[in-house]
Amino acid sequence: MAQGININDFKTFTEFLAKKSGKGNYASPSQFNQLVNRALIEFIYLRNGNKQEYQAGRPVPRISYEKTSDVMDDLRYIKEVREFVVVDSKIGIPDGSTVKDINGAICPEYIHLKSLRHYYFVQTSTSIIKKQYDLDVIVESELGMRLVSAVEPPSKRYPIAQINSGDITVYPSDIQYVVMDYTRYPATATWNYTETNGRPVYNSIGSIDIELPKECMNELAMMYLSFLGINMRDAELVQYSEMNKQKGV
Repeated sequence: MAQGININDFKTFTEFLAKKSGKGNYASPSQFNQLVNRALIEFIYLRNGNKQEYQAGRPVPRISYEKTSDVMDDLRYIKEVREFVVVDSKIGIPDGSTVKDINGAICPEYIHLKSLRHYYFVQTSTSIIKKQYDLDVIVESELGMRLVSAVEPPSKRYPIAQINSGDITVYPSDIQYVVMDYTRYPATATWNYTETNGRPVYNSIGSIDIELPKECMNELAMMYLSFLGINMRDAELVQYSEMNKQKGV
């Protein structure tokens, strides 16, 4: 794994900030591990595109994957690019356990689709050329019209795809290979410890760092502290963290 946010540094930092509330709000190791992972998922979902911000006149949320290079950088540790063999016009949606790529490797569990493209090979008089085209992901209400369209039916030059509950169907049916770019679920961040004189002490063995770049630490800390404040019924801590989330620390 690329160097992310050290889990002990994050814990020490958030405890320092929580202490400023004057109430000594510290999470137990199990509470900390639970809350930091919920904050991590909130961070990733926000970067992928907050669905609550979709509204009339603004079809794209203010923050969404690929809108800026900063957003793509923030999620670079959990980006996957996998190739698949198409079977019966379908590829599986990576679930972290059964779906395998073209090399037989199990694919990490999918969160958000970035892009789909297919490729095929064309033989010329002197060489073999590899061609790639993006698949247009369409909603169910559009599928029938595209399939019978006389103007733009699915073809290898203008292919389409539809996301189903456990797989993705691609058209036309003679597509053989598909490349999927997607963001995956991160490894479960874990602060492991041993007990010394009845107190938990950080143990790097068994600990798992946070799969985000170090520059994301402050923002993730505010998300964590917001959850912690709610859990501890500390209105001051919630107010502090929410204010800094709005400011963009």
